[in-house]
Amino acid sequence: METLNHNSSSEIETLRALLVQKDKEIARQRDDIAYLEELVRLFRHQKFGSKSEANRHPGEQLLFNEAEIDAEPELQDTTMDDGDDSKAGTAKPRGKPARKALPERIPRIERIIDLPDHEKICSVSGKLFQRIGEEVTEQLDIVPAKVQVFRIIRPKYACSCGECVPKSMPLPPQPIPKSMASPGLLAFVATAKYADSMPLYRQEGILQRIGCDIPRATLASRMIRCGDLVTPLINLLRDKILEGPLVYCDETPVQVLKGTGKKPTSKSFMWVTARHGEDGRKIILYEFARSRTSDIPLRIFRGYKGYAQTDGYEGYAQLGLTPGITLVGDWVHVRRKFVEAVKGKKAGVKESYAQHAIDEIKRLYLIEDECTGPDPGARLQTRQTKSRKVIDDLRMWLDTALAKVPPK
Repeated sequence: METLNHNSSSEIETLRALLVQKDKEIARQRDDIAYLEELVRLFRHQKFGSKSEANRHPGEQLLFNEAEIDAEPELQDTTMDDGDDSKAGTAKPRGKPARKALPERIPRIERIIDLPDHEKICSVSGKLFQRIGEEVTEQLDIVPAKVQVFRIIRPKYACSCGECVPKSMPLPPQPIPKSMASPGLLAFVATAKYADSMPLYRQEGILQRIGCDIPRATLASRMIRCGDLVTPLINLLRDKILEGPLVYCDETPVQVLKGTGKKPTSKSFMWVTARHGEDGRKIILYEFARSRTSDIPLRIFRGYKGYAQTDGYEGYAQLGLTPGITLVGDWVHVRRKFVEAVKGKKAGVKESYAQHAIDEIKRLYLIEDECTGPDPGARLQTRQTKSRKVIDDLRMWLDTALAKVPPK
């Protein structure tokens, strides 16, 4: 009987252990299912939902209906004066933005529209009207690009003795020797391509419409030569960027069809470094690389001492181990993960840990809106007195919330 009871107790303990193990396995499976359901909801949102965390950027290009989408019908352009004096002095509806004056640096061409002489005489007294003032209406006008040909004429001189060599002045230095392209034309093409995103084949068509047949291959060769010409300027820009106490760095994939030694479908990368200059303007430098390995940022920041702000890409980890460089992150990428968590939550769930984090980060953004003055000391003071408290509270909340959410 004792043996039977002992065996029964042993079996009960075994069953209990199995039940505990099964309960743990079921709990783990529930967590995995919840995680996979979040992934499905997130993927559906990425596939069919909004592609951005915020509203569409004003500069986003639309194919056909950009004007219809961006236009604001309630904001009518009333710059023109239709001559109806009954509307003079009418107050503008509240809420409409004030019209900005045209810059004074733009040249003015005056056009005077005066009364005919017979209307300058009073019909009652017969006296001549006196000019008491004027009404001025300004319109912004654009004159299309002016095309011209520079003819450099160098007179040649020779002596009748027959012994002297003919003389003439040497040709002034040219950006591209023996080329018919002036500095102005090269600057125009480069600005259109690299600042205005105008491909060379489109510029070829524009030039053909004004009667200048310049093949895109010629334009491309000239742009390559211009790249060699601005190399000293690029080196100076790089030196200027590395003088700053804070430098931003990021990389983005680009597809290059030729010249990389890789398949046309493979990815190359454009690395961007930037900083704020002493005059408040940004200094931005783009550098092409065939990869995004960690040796690229190490080469870019060679000799730099200061703060380097990047995203969370692991390729920057070695940069943070470099003596003299302090690697810092940005709140945009921190916020992005919480946004993804909110998108993946179940429908009907009102509150979440992720939403609380987003709200706290929003408080930081609102504080940054106050840091717009030119004085860096004032910005630092604002961040130390307001932003630091938000960050400290967020850190304490994270330490508590971390134990209440699944590891994934």
